[in-house]
Amino acid sequence: MSKRRVNSSRLIKPAVMLDTVQAVGALLLVCTLVLPALGANDPFFGTWKLNVAKSKLQPPAPGSDTVRIEIDGNDLRIEQEGVDEKGEPFKLTLQGGFDDSRYGIAGFRYADAISFRRPAGRRILAEARKSGVIVAWLEAEVSGNTLKVNLSVLDAEGKEVKSLAILQRDAP
Repeated sequence: MSKRRVNSSRLIKPAVMLDTVQAVGALLLVCTLVLPALGANDPFFGTWKLNVAKSKLQPPAPGSDTVRIEIDGNDLRIEQEGVDEKGEPFKLTLQGGFDDSRYGIAGFRYADAISFRRPAGRRILAEARKSGVIVAWLEAEVSGNTLKVNLSVLDAEGKEVKSLAILQRDAP
């Protein structure tokens, strides 16, 4: 009888341990697959459309604006296109990182370089420069499906002009 109990307990323990090992293995597999996807799901990532009615933009303000943001770790890519105050289409692409380095801007008449910082997961700060002089500051913050961008620009006389752009996440 004691032999039988020993044999049955030897059979039960490995079966229980195998189930536990399989469960832990499955959990680790799920974490390995899901957690990187969650990390890539940055709150800024996606396509945003300017809500002109909710925004408080100073002239020259665009008639329409669509912004596509891609973030991969420390790398940032922004594509912006729309229609300017004169009805002319525009397109702008920015690439950079959140390291406060200056990155070039091609084809933009107001600035030729930009730097980005990210003090928090839902907040990005930027400074735009023209010929080495800061000409604009930007603070962007995401809340749900709304991207709020506070923008300060120096006008021709060196006076700071503030605007607020409200963008809504575009449904995929």
